[in-house]
Amino acid sequence: MISFWEISLKISLGKLSLSGISPDQIPGYALSIGLTFLPLAADTAATFHRLTKMGKHRDPFDRMLVWQAIREDLVLVSRDRAMSAYETCGLSLVW
Repeated sequence: MISFWEISLKISLGKLSLSGISPDQIPGYALSIGLTFLPLAADTAATFHRLTKMGKHRDPFDRMLVWQAIREDLVLVSRDRAMSAYETCGLSLVW
């Protein structure tokens, strides 16, 4: 859910453009290729303040994805090298 929100926000701010698909269509496309959605639980959102800020990585969307992966004991798939700093906080990361 967090990724859909970030995409929609970036499009509304003019920081992202998509070709051939609108943000509204992305969830349906994701479902059609077999992805499932992870809702953001209230306790995960409420405990977000516990995630240590690592370096200059302050993007709230990325940090919430990191926190959610840590809390849910999931592997985060990202090519953002800044995320690797969170492995010391318990993040499992691949890419």
